[in-house]
Amino acid sequence: GQNILQLGDFVKVGQGTIGPIPVPVIIVVCISIVIWYIVNNTRYGRGLYAIGGSRSAAEASGINSKKSIYKSYIINGLLVGVAGMIFMARNNAGLPNGAVGYEMTGLTAAIVGGTSFTGGIGTVSGTIAGAFIIGFLENVMNLVGVNPYIQQVIEGFIIVLAVAFDVVSKSKKSQKVIVKDEKKEEKA
Repeated sequence: GQNILQLGDFVKVGQGTIGPIPVPVIIVVCISIVIWYIVNNTRYGRGLYAIGGSRSAAEASGINSKKSIYKSYIINGLLVGVAGMIFMARNNAGLPNGAVGYEMTGLTAAIVGGTSFTGGIGTVSGTIAGAFIIGFLENVMNLVGVNPYIQQVIEGFIIVLAVAFDVVSKSKKSQKVIVKDEKKEEKA
């Protein structure tokens, strides 16, 4: 539970550059490309979307949801480890409580980027765009001098708005499908 200071050469992972590009940016771009490929071009990725949309329907179509979910947790753990290493290298210290509250920022970024809170919808590029938007918003709030607790309230409010928008847009889509089906039945 104590801080570990002065990490030595490991700092290059978080503070180094390759040419003009920071190493963390290169790592994030590489991971984003790999995850994009997995999600869009593999059976496992399509299965994750199916499980997110309806787990019972995915299982009925032959997808082993438990195995896919376990794989997702393993991948998530690996990516959290990479994020922790980058965070530690950027700070040149191992800080046990250094990233408290970042889970809320990550959740907000994903939802702002178009990931559905109920599952089955979302893209890697949308999540990255959401991260840029939330990062910009947090930076502006820090520059203006907004209290950190108020910043958390604002992020929570953004999540509430995004979830409400998601629920309303899904209900409108389902109403359109019902109306279209009723019109087809009337014509027949």
